[in-house]
Amino acid sequence: MKRTVLRVTYCALFAIACMAMACGGGSDKPSSNSSNEAPSAGATAGLPPSKVKFEQLGVLADSLAPGAKTDPDAAKFATSVVEKSSPNIWYKLSDDNDAPSHSAWVDVDVKQNGTVIQHQRQIANLGAWRFVTLYWDYGCTGGACRAAFPPGDYDIEAKLLGTSEKRMLKFTITPEGGKTPAPVKLDNAGIAPAIVNGNPAATFVTSIRADALPRVAYHVTFGDTPGWVTATWSSKSKQIGDVQTNLIVPEQANKPDFWSWFTMPANKYEAGEYNVDLLVTATGEKRSLKFNVEAGPAQAARLLEVHTAPQLTSKGATPVANIFASKFDGWDTIYPVFLLQGDLGTREYAGVQWKYNGTVVREDWIPGSLLKDSTTLGWAAPTNPALTSRPDLRTGFPVPLPAGDYEATVTLLPSGESKATKFMVTKVIGATPTPAPTRAPAAAPGTPSAR
Repeated sequence: MKRTVLRVTYCALFAIACMAMACGGGSDKPSSNSSNEAPSAGATAGLPPSKVKFEQLGVLADSLAPGAKTDPDAAKFATSVVEKSSPNIWYKLSDDNDAPSHSAWVDVDVKQNGTVIQHQRQIANLGAWRFVTLYWDYGCTGGACRAAFPPGDYDIEAKLLGTSEKRMLKFTITPEGGKTPAPVKLDNAGIAPAIVNGNPAATFVTSIRADALPRVAYHVTFGDTPGWVTATWSSKSKQIGDVQTNLIVPEQANKPDFWSWFTMPANKYEAGEYNVDLLVTATGEKRSLKFNVEAGPAQAARLLEVHTAPQLTSKGATPVANIFASKFDGWDTIYPVFLLQGDLGTREYAGVQWKYNGTVVREDWIPGSLLKDSTTLGWAAPTNPALTSRPDLRTGFPVPLPAGDYEATVTLLPSGESKATKFMVTKVIGATPTPAPTRAPAAAPGTPSAR
């Protein structure tokens, strides 16, 4: 009989800002400039109004935003920029000393023909400028490369999370040198159980086994203009996860054996029929693929406890009770700490979801392979910061976590077993964090086994 092991699992959430598809920054200097775009007239149904407003929202062709020492000039905001001009989206929230929080969660979505092709979530100080740079990072020869957004018409939607406040504007990226855009076209696509090098067509299947993850491979013909391709997964007419996005660039598409891949988001993997829709956003070209998923074995792992703490313990350590907390300030780093019994399998995940005043602000899925006893006891990932304040990328000034009521929920998939814990973040004003006290964890009773 397999030995059952209890282990404490720590999940670190927020991915490092520069690894996201768009970086953001801003200053804390006040400005009297007015926006060139009127506020959206429509309010988001079911959400409360906000005293804090978007004072500014615009696009500026300025490649030096990350190192800019002065605030942007709203009079120079443009509705059209030239391809490869490195445009940035700038926005500024109104200031209000009586607001319940001196910072706020902000979403900035960029859409092409109604489809979100870039989503950026930031924490912004009230009365401060922030920016989102429009570029795409991709793997290339020698490491990572960066591509400019391709020509086309785009929509920007900026939202204050948990409220009805939002602003919208339109802008166009015109082709360099007046060229006529020649977008990509879908050439071939299929469902495959594993990523392979070269042409995967020989591995295409219509049914995915219980020990494999559904993936879609696709090949495009290149028409001289980079193009957005998205994937939307669904089951029983219900969308699974967010729309996935990829930008096909010349260096990739000019290789005849280059294929791109999307992997289906984590879900319950119930047996039955699934669907994935591939879309070229510039032209509306669409390819739909149907496939079946076999049911996996019943999930054996159990979720016993969920807590929040202002620090990680060492790998393999059992936390002492006094590291758990339900009240933090905006400078704290907050970790979810959860106790598991048993292992998670190949298609099994632990999901961690953060809610702020009832609105989801972060959600991550940790593959079961990272939580197995053979990897570590008391898994920790210190390279991925948890829910935390972070410095403004342009000025270096800290931006505290927005004050309010939070909830951390851990869910095991596919069983759906879930536990939650509530906590509070208190308001802070100023740029000097208060050092948090260090609490020493108890030593581990044994040494983690190596893989």
